[in-house]
Amino acid sequence: MARQNASVKRFQRVMASLPKEVEARALAVIAAQAESLAAAIRAAAPVGTGALRGSVKVVKGKRPLSFYVVAGGRATTPGRGTFGGEFRDALAKSPRGLAAGLTGQGLYDYARAVEFGAAGRPPEPFFFPVYRKLRKPMKRYLAEQCAAALKKGFDNA
Repeated sequence: MARQNASVKRFQRVMASLPKEVEARALAVIAAQAESLAAAIRAAAPVGTGALRGSVKVVKGKRPLSFYVVAGGRATTPGRGTFGGEFRDALAKSPRGLAAGLTGQGLYDYARAVEFGAAGRPPEPFFFPVYRKLRKPMKRYLAEQCAAALKKGFDNA
């Protein structure tokens, strides 16, 4: 009977340690996959001033294992951030203001205008095609790494 209790305690100990090992491995894999996705999106982004390519970054989410790859923001919004002063001044003097004929509704993020197109500008998708191409291989790799962490946890027990 004592032998059974010892094996039950060992099993409980192994089961308690597995989630920590798997979570640590998953966190490392997800962070690395997010960085590689961001690098692929940067490589696919059209280069004008370089602000669009430079705006692609990985952001840590609020939940424990969440990361987001984002493009745009202050760097690609005329009149905000590091966007070129000459261009901003020219847009401000245009009859339609900062939108310069793209939206007619004030400030806009040209990362979205590049990805989806705008009035008089065809779309140049750089973000979602890369994401769609890499989504399944990234999920597969994550599943393989988590399974390997589980196996390692059981083998070491």
